[in-house]
Amino acid sequence: RYLFSICHTHNNMANASVDGTVTSICSSLCDDPEYGHGREDGLWFKQYTLVFVFDKSRTNILLGMKKRGFGANRFNGFGGKVEPGETVVEGAARELREESGVNGTCLERRGTIFFEFEGESKVFHVNVFEATEWENDPVETEEMRPQWFPVANIPFSEMWVDDEYWFPFMLSGKLFSMYALFQGETVIKDMVLRDGDAQMFDDLKRDAKPLKGLDASHSA
Repeated sequence: RYLFSICHTHNNMANASVDGTVTSICSSLCDDPEYGHGREDGLWFKQYTLVFVFDKSRTNILLGMKKRGFGANRFNGFGGKVEPGETVVEGAARELREESGVNGTCLERRGTIFFEFEGESKVFHVNVFEATEWENDPVETEEMRPQWFPVANIPFSEMWVDDEYWFPFMLSGKLFSMYALFQGETVIKDMVLRDGDAQMFDDLKRDAKPLKGLDASHSA
């Protein structure tokens, strides 16, 4: 089990010590696996994690081909649902280990993504991390088939359609917040992408614009 403590810093972030290792985590982060029930608009939120691993030179990124379930047949980072009784950081470390065999000893927060699918009340609240320190070679699991890719040759055509918009932030280590309204699983209807992490869902959704004609490099 991963134990950590929180200490506030001047930039509205907090440091979390995971087994003695410093990890970045937003101080306003909610650890409840589900929240927001009872909103007037009927929406509610489910917390997810998404972790990315790089080699020491940071010229190669480890992605996993999802073998089953939601998002199958797409490359992605490693992650999943935050379970009851665990924090977001604990969930991120557990999912990385379960899906790839990699033990992330230091997870650094990179951003927040809210996904909404047209006609559905559930909002995916995705917490994006980078494993800046890690152990064990990646192995194929029942869920994922890990594969290294050069950072200069990421297979966006085999990934979720939104990835190409926010990946530049993540690759540069720049914190970001994004909201996207999907029509099905392949079409983004509205989107907004901003510098800075942990911006509020309602503010992002209000400022989202149709993707057609949107300068996705960056914010509206």
